[in-house]
Amino acid sequence: MASPCRNPQRTLKSWRLLTESLKLFTLKLGRNQQLVWFKLPGRRLFCLEERRNLNDSLGQCIAGVSLIASVVRSCHLRLDVDRMLLIVEHGQLDGQLKIHEERLRTLDRSELFESRCVMLCGRAFDLSQELIQTRMRINDFENACTQLRRRILELKLRRVQRRRLLSELVLRLRKAQDQQVPPILWRLWHCMRFLWNCVECLGHPSGKLDAINWFMAGY
Repeated sequence: MASPCRNPQRTLKSWRLLTESLKLFTLKLGRNQQLVWFKLPGRRLFCLEERRNLNDSLGQCIAGVSLIASVVRSCHLRLDVDRMLLIVEHGQLDGQLKIHEERLRTLDRSELFESRCVMLCGRAFDLSQELIQTRMRINDFENACTQLRRRILELKLRRVQRRRLLSELVLRLRKAQDQQVPPILWRLWHCMRFLWNCVECLGHPSGKLDAINWFMAGY
C-alpha cells in the first residue's frame, strides 16, 4: 500500500474535500447570519433546520480537518521514516560503492602485477635464449681452440721429426766429409743445409716479409 506522502493524488483529493467543506460551512454560516439578522417569524423553523445542517457541516468540516491533520501527521511520520530509510540506504550504498571501488583498485593492481610478471617472464626467456646462444658460441670457441692446439701440436711434432731427419742427414754428411766424399755429395750437403735454414726461417718469423728476409739470408 502506497503512503500518502508518495501518493500526491490522494493528498490533493483530501485538500479539495477540506476546501469544499469549508466553503459549504461558510456559505451556510452566511445564510444563517442573514436569517437571524432579519428575524422573519415565518422562517424560524427553517433557521433551526439550517442550524442543524450548519452544525452537521461544521462537524463534517471538523472531522475532515481532523482527518487531514491525521493524514498530515502520518505523512510527516512516514516522511521521517522514509528520510531515515534513505539515510540508511545512502550509507549502505556508500559502503557498497567504497567496497566496489576497492575491489576495482585491487583488480587493477592485480592486472598490473600480472602484466609485469608476464613481461618479466618474457624478459627472462629472452635472457635464457641469449645465454644459451652465448654458451653455444663459447663451446664453438673452445672447440676451435682445441683444434688449433691439436694442429699446433701436430706441427710441433712434424718439426721435431724434420729436425731428427735433418740431424741424421747432417751426421751422415759429416761422416761422408770425413771419409772424403765426392763433390756431388758436398753440393747435396749444401742443399740440405739450405733447406734446413729455410725450414728454420719459416718457423720463426710472424710475417711474410720476415720470412723472405730469413729465406734470403739462408740462401
